Amino acid sequence: MKRDLTTARKKIGVNKIEANTITPIFNNIEKTVNASKIKIIDNVDWDELRKQVKILDDFMNPDIKLLDPQLLGLVTNLIYLSGGQDLYEKCLRANPDYNYKEKIQKLHYCKTSGYLPMRLEHFSTYQEDWCFLNLLNTTKKKKIVRLKQFQSVTVERARQLLIDTLKTVIATQDTYIHIFKVATGLGKTSACMDLINVLLALPTHDLKNDVSLLMQQKQIHHSCTPSDDMLPQHVKDRLSFLYAIGANAEATNYLKEMAEIYPEVREYRSQNFSCYRSQETVLTTHQKALFIDWGHDTIIFDEDIFQVLLPIEVIDLTDLLRLESKINNTNDKAKVTALINDIREGKVNTPRIMELIFEDLESIRDEVLNNPAYNSPILHFFNALYFQAEDAKSGDITKIRFISSYTDRLPQDKKIIIMSATADETIYRCLFGDRVKFYDISNVDSTGFISQDTTYSLSHSSLNEHLDYMTKRLKENGQQTITFKSYGAYFMSKGVDIVEDIYFYNCTGRDKLKGKNINVVGTPHRHPIEIALYAKVLNLPVVTDDFDIKNFHQQTVEHNGFRFWFNTYNNLHLRNLQFHFIESELIQAIGRARVNTELCTVNLYSNFPLKNACVTDEEKELGLQSFEQRANSPLCDFVNEDDLYISTDITDSDYCDEYEYNESLEYDPLPCDLIDATELDYSYM
Repeated sequence: MKRDLTTARKKIGVNKIEANTITPIFNNIEKTVNASKIKIIDNVDWDELRKQVKILDDFMNPDIKLLDPQLLGLVTNLIYLSGGQDLYEKCLRANPDYNYKEKIQKLHYCKTSGYLPMRLEHFSTYQEDWCFLNLLNTTKKKKIVRLKQFQSVTVERARQLLIDTLKTVIATQDTYIHIFKVATGLGKTSACMDLINVLLALPTHDLKNDVSLLMQQKQIHHSCTPSDDMLPQHVKDRLSFLYAIGANAEATNYLKEMAEIYPEVREYRSQNFSCYRSQETVLTTHQKALFIDWGHDTIIFDEDIFQVLLPIEVIDLTDLLRLESKINNTNDKAKVTALINDIREGKVNTPRIMELIFEDLESIRDEVLNNPAYNSPILHFFNALYFQAEDAKSGDITKIRFISSYTDRLPQDKKIIIMSATADETIYRCLFGDRVKFYDISNVDSTGFISQDTTYSLSHSSLNEHLDYMTKRLKENGQQTITFKSYGAYFMSKGVDIVEDIYFYNCTGRDKLKGKNINVVGTPHRHPIEIALYAKVLNLPVVTDDFDIKNFHQQTVEHNGFRFWFNTYNNLHLRNLQFHFIESELIQAIGRARVNTELCTVNLYSNFPLKNACVTDEEKELGLQSFEQRANSPLCDFVNEDDLYISTDITDSDYCDEYEYNESLEYDPLPCDLIDATELDYSYM
């Protein structure tokens, strides 16, 4: 097979084609005195290398003739690989379309002229090759390449911008949804505490109580909705059951009944109603803020509410089987039976709209309410928008994930403010359109130092394969560690200092690690069914085939100013949704140390690059120098200094020392779970 020169010219970008000469647009070969410092890399596995780099594979194929710019780029790399010069000569001789005497001169010229290895992106026609810097780098591992510098402002500038913008928003009479994407540690909660006559909603009762305590200490007048700790234990247990099965209305009625019997319940309801009617500042939770009609004109949500507006829940197939056996209405029973059969036969393997309409819903509710054997939100399930079952063989117990929508619970006639480090503009615009006003104050200089190790993916399944690697490193630095909850006990048994009450999906708002050096371990992927459900509700342009395993694989991607190799979707919309959830969890975990404002270090172990982390060796060296300088200087000496900015614009010549290959370093040839069958089966939760 001969390469079509016209097509090749379009791919690589040339000005003209003459007899056997291609004039490339790129001219990135430079002579440099540093070339002599590049150490020749030994023990090159050429078969493995050609699998990873397509342009090299083409060159080693005697039926494909490459163009001059491609040959030149390859030569500048091969002269630094042991056996590379012999390979070049062998491939030239094996292909009769090459003029050996002419092409061999490129090898002699590059050797004597001291050319540096050309970047693959400057001569390879394959974009998937561009995730590598060059062939020397490829012999180590797939390289994360920073394409764009992290542009940031000082903490002081960001804080002032937050305060000024918030004041303007509060003073304006409107009913927009104002989204503030604010870096962790800027004091967004403090900025809200001084506001008058607003409803301030926080994710949990604990966080709500913490803010209330701070406001009391500052003598800021406010009210606070009570937690259920004041209720009798058996009342709390019954409420927990009702909420667990999705019987929210029944929970309200139950509280009314118990208020007639227990003074504590009566006081609990009285305190709540007092807050509901109040016009002063009130603290509450996200849930109550959404499901109560408040008198306030302004509602502020501290932290993102996307997953509160669109909650995903799970029910067990066993609950459906149990319900099927108890239904007396023939038609209702047939509907549940048909659904169960569809699940077992794998027909519900993509998001399906919930269309179950029962003739005798009251009997079904009575059965669920009065049978403690049910342990999943089955009543919520029947009110879902979409659902999808996990794959299961006939007879296996499986789970069904479903998504509900409470976007209509955000009042149309009130000003809504959402403040979070992870709010996504695209998602909110999909939900609320032009009602959204977005303010991005997330790119902030780090006072601390974030060092990222991307050697392995460390997704849930990848971490299981590299426990020894991680245990050794975590014990070496002895810092407190945030990771997956399911791995906490293992690491603790090995002597690692695990933060037991802070883990992925439970990091938001925690402040006890402020200013401390910590580790964050893992790449937290959301279940693909959840990605599919969100995509359906957000009405993203996807088709069923986009979720097929063949369209979810290792590939080169560009995101957040990086080019890197990742296990992801071909569909860009699904990929962005996947990346949003991963990045959000990593940002929240790293943010527990308040690294933006505190002199502390965070060691991040994940193959998903964060734009404010130091990822390459060069970045880490410069970043550590800057951090040490900040640590040894008064704040006023460096807070506004641009010369302490971590440079990420590394030229070819800056990589010379990297080629001193160290055999003691452990590299994963495919660090992102390419052969991770568990993860490819979507079993990472």
